[in-house]
Amino acid sequence: MVTENTSGPAGRVRAGGAGANLGAGNARDAIKAGARKSENFASWVIWLVVVPVVLVMYLLPASIWYEIKSVTVLDGTAGNIHMSVDRTIHRAFQGEYYTSVRSMPDRSVVCAGGSDIAYDPRSSLPDPLTLAWWTGGACDTTPALKPGPYVLVTTFEVDAVPFFTKYVEVTSPVFNVLDNKEEMQIEFEQNIQRQVIENLIGETRSLKREIESLKGTK
Repeated sequence: MVTENTSGPAGRVRAGGAGANLGAGNARDAIKAGARKSENFASWVIWLVVVPVVLVMYLLPASIWYEIKSVTVLDGTAGNIHMSVDRTIHRAFQGEYYTSVRSMPDRSVVCAGGSDIAYDPRSSLPDPLTLAWWTGGACDTTPALKPGPYVLVTTFEVDAVPFFTKYVEVTSPVFNVLDNKEEMQIEFEQNIQRQVIENLIGETRSLKREIESLKGTK
């Protein structure tokens, strides 16, 4: 019968090996626990800091940078169409704009233009403001602008926040492209109206002077 002596050198070696393995296992467990804590911390940082920031950027309205209240196109002949625009650039930003003139009532595109542009609060619109300028020269004397009713659709792209492009679109009221005869008729009627108003103003002033002179003779 052979009895194993664990109290000798061999026994001590085996006992020491088991202790080393146990120590290595504890170290691995500690590393894994630390990694899990780091992952949990990173997750909390993402949810508490990153996600709210991204959400705020996503929800920011384009009007913080660019606000446009109205775009009005006046009646006129092709190549001589003026506009009125009420807009405000609150902050500088890089952006783009796209314009399209659409015939009514089918809203088919007859001409379109656009460009990249650096918007600056110090910028001002030209005076007079024309449809040709607003569309980047695309809708000036184009043969597509035949007499008839149209609308102007303008889309602004605000690239102020990386990865979160904002869009603003505005459609003008219906305007009319006139032929030369129509424009001449309108100008004739306007001139008559101005003349009538001027005559009324002159007669009113003459009447006031006569009343004052009568008061002075009493």
